[in-house]
Amino acid sequence: MSNKPTLLALVGKSGAGKNYIEEYLTEIQTIIPTNKITQWTTRPKRENEKEDEDYHFISEKDFEFMIECNLFAEWQKFNGWYYGTILKRNLSNHKLNICILNASSIRQIIDNFNYKDLNLIIWEIRSNDYNRIMRSLKREGNVDAAEILRRFQADDEDFEKFYKYINLLRAESFQGKNTCLVQTRTYVNNNDNEWEIFKKINKNLLTIKEEYDIM
Repeated sequence: MSNKPTLLALVGKSGAGKNYIEEYLTEIQTIIPTNKITQWTTRPKRENEKEDEDYHFISEKDFEFMIECNLFAEWQKFNGWYYGTILKRNLSNHKLNICILNASSIRQIIDNFNYKDLNLIIWEIRSNDYNRIMRSLKREGNVDAAEILRRFQADDEDFEKFYKYINLLRAESFQGKNTCLVQTRTYVNNNDNEWEIFKKINKNLLTIKEEYDIM
């Protein structure tokens, strides 16, 4: 068993299919035991979402109180709603912890955990624009087209900063500076390559299981 937890952070632009990959990862316990980290939010629950499974839905007042209590490993306000992640009391040392994170959240996680506290693995989930749009429409139903375009533009800006930050971390690691980030990978999640992506994921999971001693 590992003496520190391993967190697999799924990042990707809106509609890239992060939830789909997360759902797959939580179902393959025979390959590797996983622990899903559920985030907190103040936004209204969508029709197809389940309380405490998709999110913990709370009031803005309660969320701001939790910020004051320094409970979140990362939090942000997006489109008027708060989103946050509590890690320390939820991380497991003997399972692969899984969480969907925004690109801008990664810096907060790395700032709050050092290499002695956490193994951080980042998987970026990518998809073409057509699949991203179709997933967004299917997920949310009656969506304003202008809102989808706004999200796409915001994603482009966020990920430009994300790539620069990750490249900086890699450069620092070569200079002997320690960081909790231990691995980054990219998976392309288009509708026509499900078998290929799951094959690659399963292979990488077995490597993670062995390398980080996850039982």
